[in-house]
Amino acid sequence: ELFYERSRLFKREIKDDQKSNAVARNGGGGELTQDEIERASKTHCKKFIKVERESNGVSFGRCPFHHEDVPSLAMYDGGKGWYCFGACGIGGDAIELVKKLFNLDFVQAVKYILNK
Repeated sequence: ELFYERSRLFKREIKDDQKSNAVARNGGGGELTQDEIERASKTHCKKFIKVERESNGVSFGRCPFHHEDVPSLAMYDGGKGWYCFGACGIGGDAIELVKKLFNLDFVQAVKYILNK
């Protein structure tokens, strides 16, 4: 029950962040449209992380940001982001995942996702 409550709250935080900070994260440079940012952020994270099991609309894999023996990275269906319930406790949308995985800036990450 705690897992689902934390997941629900985290999904709401991601949605609020996407709406309020998309233009700010783009730097106002005009290189990306709002539609491109939204499409990239709604991409399912399992395109980038190997799924080891799935349950009730949540895919689980091993977090690439720390060593672990069990899958603790939850990836939510419908492009609702990801969250690590393991050692690092970080999460975000697909853009944040790609930024961290490949050491890219925001614009590069969006373009990478859209070209995948």
